Amino acid sequence: MPDDINPAEVAYIEFLADGKVAGKTGCNRLISSYTQDDDKLKFGIGAGTMMMCPPDFMQIESGMQKAIADTAAFTINDDALQLKNKEGAKLAVFNRATE
Repeated sequence: MPDDINPAEVAYIEFLADGKVAGKTGCNRLISSYTQDDDKLKFGIGAGTMMMCPPDFMQIESGMQKAIADTAAFTINDDALQLKNKEGAKLAVFNRATE
């Protein structure tokens, strides 16, 4: 990954109050639903744009899509959301956006 690409600037998720999640996966936008019960988290089948982007952005996108598909649980530590699979392995980390 080139040093001038900051994944936090090109990939993010936002949890909305109505049980929906929206974001950007590196190249494309996404929208989906989610359910949460204690530390369990599951994303629904989502929709998104399907643009082709430079390989570095597509690499970020591929990783984020896999993380979302495999998410079964989460933790929040120091304003960082960690998505985890059913075995508890860390899939992705998202830092809270600063305003």
